[in-house]
Amino acid sequence: MYTTIEADIENGLIKSPDLKELPSTAHVLITLLRSPIKKRPDWSVIKAQIGKLTLKKDTVGWQRKIRSEWREHV
Repeated sequence: MYTTIEADIENGLIKSPDLKELPSTAHVLITLLRSPIKKRPDWSVIKAQIGKLTLKKDTVGWQRKIRSEWREHV
């Protein structure tokens, strides 16, 4: 949910990445956004997955077989 407030800028005392573009004095509406929630990884889930992605085939042998088939078609 967003909240919008009414405020005044006096001498440019609002922090913003666009601060150079702000006037030194103004009457403004400010919409407050929810700050992003920083999620930390769930290491119990990560540790449970370690080792599951190991290959069960001889990848070098597989590549040699595929490449030998390519050479036959040339």
